[in-house]
Amino acid sequence: MSKPHGGKLINRLVKKESSDVAEIPKLEINTDLSEDVLNISNGVFSPLEGFLYDNDLESVVKEKRLADDTPWTIPILLDFDKQDIKDLKEGDAVLLTNKENGVLAQLDIDEIYTYDIRLIPSAHAEGKLLFPLDKQKKCLDALEENDQIVFRYVDPDGNYAGYPWNPNGSISNIAGICNSQGNVFGMMPHPERTFYRHQHPNWTGTGLNGDYGDGRAIFESVLEYICKKI
Repeated sequence: MSKPHGGKLINRLVKKESSDVAEIPKLEINTDLSEDVLNISNGVFSPLEGFLYDNDLESVVKEKRLADDTPWTIPILLDFDKQDIKDLKEGDAVLLTNKENGVLAQLDIDEIYTYDIRLIPSAHAEGKLLFPLDKQKKCLDALEENDQIVFRYVDPDGNYAGYPWNPNGSISNIAGICNSQGNVFGMMPHPERTFYRHQHPNWTGTGLNGDYGDGRAIFESVLEYICKKI
């Protein structure tokens, strides 16, 4: 029998009486997040024992590995609007609930951190990624397996969503892909259209600091990657 990823099969399922959790505050989560909770609890996401810490997220984004060097490419995050968690702090416990599938999970809050959401404009008549229908699943599976999907369209909360967040109906919300070597990259949105702060469509009201906009980070990341490879 093959070993689970990371060498450890996680099981976070417990039995508790309703009275044990009656005083714990509740937060409703969407169905996608509740599926992540189930996957963590059942060991599907082994060796993860919970959502990613800040150092794990940074390592996954930059190195495709967890902070302990275990290969991992998917950012498994639990994100909320600041207003929704204004009364919570590190060390608190909260119940995550979802009415659709009945998920009820206790989360012990070890860390609260923030990350940037960047606006990258889409242009009129934006291109759309398509595959032959009879090969679509095979192509998508290959891109996933080879870690070639670089960017996906998401809503302001970081969740996959349809129009207008996925402006062209791109399959699997794909916004950018690379070749299998990682040295050829193409994306549909336009980071060059918000390289400078004054290019942002609402630059006078965004409170952006400095001379540069959200798109600059894309080019800096590409340059950093190239420098590592040469």
